[in-house]
Amino acid sequence: AGVRPAELAARPSPLADELRAGLAHMWASGAYADCRLVPSSGEEVACHRLVLSARSEHFDRLFAPTASAVTPSPIRLHLHVPRPVLLAALRHVYLEQPPPVSDLSHSELLALRGVARDWALH
Repeated sequence: AGVRPAELAARPSPLADELRAGLAHMWASGAYADCRLVPSSGEEVACHRLVLSARSEHFDRLFAPTASAVTPSPIRLHLHVPRPVLLAALRHVYLEQPPPVSDLSHSELLALRGVARDWALH
């Protein structure tokens, strides 16, 4: 009898901890970033297509390879969201942390809810 996926998920994993720490470092440093998300304020945020596509069905579809879309160079996506909302969403994507509710206004929290829905976050 083999090991069931549910049993694997329940086991502590040094690999999972190392990946989580690595993702946190990559997000904080922008190391190996191949994508720039640009909020309405215009300040770019360095991101990683692999991470975005793994955590969001929206980005998975957006970055799906096609004959005309495959490019090794960084891409830039302009988003109609405030920077604090973008950073809160990326905090969830990279770190699985809840949004800093006390740091966001009511309208920003509503915008964050819309981003989570639109991005189909995992």
